[in-house]
Parts: sequence; structure tokens; C-alpha cells
Amino acid sequence: MKRSGRLSFPAFFIFAFLMSPAVQAKSVSAQNALQQVQKARTELQKTLKAQQTAVTRHEALMRSAASKAQLSTRQLRALNKKQKKLEATLRLTQRRLSLLVRQQEQLEKGEATLKARQDETTLSLVRTLPAAENLQKSPELLLLMPDNGENDALLAPSLIQARLTMQQKEADRITTARKAIHQQQETLDQQTGYLQNQNILQQKRKRHSDQQALLARQQNLEDQQTLETERQKLHQARKNMQDLTNEIERIAQRETLLKKRLEEQARLLARRHQMAQARKVEQAAQSLSAGKGVARGQGSAPVQGTLVTHWHQTTEAGPATGLTYKVSGAAPVSAPCDGRLLYTGAFRSFGNMVILDCGRSQRFVLAGFGAISASTGQHVSRRNTLGTMPSEGGELFVQLRQGTHIINPAPFLR
Repeated sequence: MKRSGRLSFPAFFIFAFLMSPAVQAKSVSAQNALQQVQKARTELQKTLKAQQTAVTRHEALMRSAASKAQLSTRQLRALNKKQKKLEATLRLTQRRLSLLVRQQEQLEKGEATLKARQDETTLSLVRTLPAAENLQKSPELLLLMPDNGENDALLAPSLIQARLTMQQKEADRITTARKAIHQQQETLDQQTGYLQNQNILQQKRKRHSDQQALLARQQNLEDQQTLETERQKLHQARKNMQDLTNEIERIAQRETLLKKRLEEQARLLARRHQMAQARKVEQAAQSLSAGKGVARGQGSAPVQGTLVTHWHQTTEAGPATGLTYKVSGAAPVSAPCDGRLLYTGAFRSFGNMVILDCGRSQRFVLAGFGAISASTGQHVSRRNTLGTMPSEGGELFVQLRQGTHIINPAPFLR
């Protein structure tokens, strides 16, 4: 039967239906949605990197503020210690001054007592010497004295001479004692002068130390306030970045839903025999595809290294939420499963990191790269190289997430 070059009515009707604006609009709408999601994801990736830079900057500022606060605290402690030492020295000097003052008072009392004794001895000598001189010149005067034993004994030349000798010795002892007291007073005066100068100098040092301590306390207060401000900024920066990370997760969920819509759209177009358009939509859906998930024992270890931290092992930050491998310098890091890279780049305190979507809500987090060679959105196969470790070697952190839950990655790796 001869075929006509014109379409029959049913064929023309089907062709017109397939090329209808409604069907084409749905396809264009899905592609536009895909482009919008990809654009939003790209923008969020850029913002996340900017937030990571901010976090890194705030971490550096906080470390600097913490170091400065610790330094000012140490300086304040040293000044307080120095101040206490100066106060103790000043108190000791003042006690020594008080002791010297009391010793000076005692010497002055002793000097007064010796002077009184010296005056009394001198007076006694003044009274005794004339009688002794008269008897020496005129012994006959002894015969003119009344006859009583007491006066005779008193005026006897030998007794008078003995009394004069005793009085002279007493006077010499008093003079020697007064000289000793004078020497002690001179020594005390010198010591007192030295201690007074020391007291003045120590008071100046204490005032200077008080001023330094006051300034140090003020500086320490400012440093502590700066540290607290930087902590709050860092906390906010991390919160902002976590919000962005959550937003990326939401976009990933939207991509999953969009992928289903595109797959449905591709099937519909295929049923309507719009094969070229169906292939385009199917390719767009496949670009959003991750892997088919990873079963136990089907994943591969991302590095050749020594396992130094096991799942739930006790660490300084609490139970380990993944595995940590000790790896030699510049060693390659490979993908543990088939999938699509959701994120590549620096991430908070993890450093260079990738998030690999294995499919079925399974995602590997690998952190500790020296350099990342793969890029966000790229599809990779198991054992494909993602990057390398630092040239000096390091540790690779491996975490596995099942949806919102963190699970032990060890059973999935071989």
C-alpha cells in the first residue's frame, strides 16, 4: 500500500497532542526548576565557603584573644605576687624600724640613768676631795675632830682614799658605759637611716606596683571582654554556617524530589514518543542521581593507613563519631562508594572535607585532606581518587550518616 506523505488524521492528532504547549511547559518547568535548584546550591556553596572563611577568621581572633587574655592573666598574677612580696618586705622594714625605735628609747633611758649616776658620783667626789686634801696637808686636824668612832672611821685617810678610789672607778665605769651607749646609738642611727631610706624606696616601689596592678587588672578585664565577644562571634559564625549546611541538606532533598519529577516527566515524554525531549529530561534527572547505596562489606577503605580511633572510642571530645586513619604524606584518598559529591572544600574545624552521597540517604563525610581534586556535583565511582593527604602526612576522619543518624562506618568498609 502506497504511503502518503501526509499524516493521517489519528497520527496528526497524536503528534499534535505530544507537541502540545502543556506537555512542553511541564518539561520546561522541570528544567527551570532544576536550573534554579542548581543555582541556589551553587550560591549556597559560595556562601558556605565565605562563612567558613569567617569562622576561620573568628577562630584565629578568638585564639589570639585567648592568648592575650592568658598573658594578661599571667602578668596580673605575677604583679600580684610581686605586690604581696613588696608588702611583706615593707612590713618587715617597718617592724625593724619600730624595733630600732624601741631600742633607741631604751638606750636613751640607759643614758639618762648613767648620767644621773655620773652626776651623783661627781657630787660625792666633790664633797670628799676637800676633806682628803686638808687631811693630807694638815694631819693634825685629825686630833681636833670630836672623839667618836664613826667620824674617826670616816675621816681616816685610808678610808677616805679607798672611797675616792671606788668613786673614781665607778665614774670610769659610767663613762665607759656611756661611750658604749653612744656607739650603740650611732649604730642605731645608721641602721634607722638606712631602713628609713629603704622604707621610702619600698613605698615608691609599692605605689608603682599598685599602679601596674591596676592597669593590669583593667587590661585583663578588657582582654576577657574581648575574648567573650570573640567567642560569641565565633559561636554565631558557626551557627550561621550550620544553618547553611542545613540549607544545603534541604536543597539535596529538593534535588531528590526534583529528580523523581524529572524521571516521571521523562517516562511521560517517552510514552508520548517525544524521545529527544525525554532523553534530555532523563539526562537532567541522572545528573542529580547519587549511587544505589552501600551495603555492609561493599564499601572500600578510603586510604591505606593505620586505624588509630575506632567507632565510639573515648576521646577528649567524647565518644568518637567515626573512624580516624593515620596516613603517610601525600597518600591518595579514594571514594568509599559510588555516588555524587554534595560538598568539597573547607568546613569548620574539619579542614578540607568532602561529603559523598552514596544514595538511599547514605552519606560519607571524609575530612583531613591536604588537597581535593574532585568537585561538588561530580559523580564518582568507588575507589576513584578524591584528593590527597597533606605532604607531611596526617589523619583522615571518616563518618557515615544514614539520613540524620550517624552510624558505624566500619562494617561497610573492607
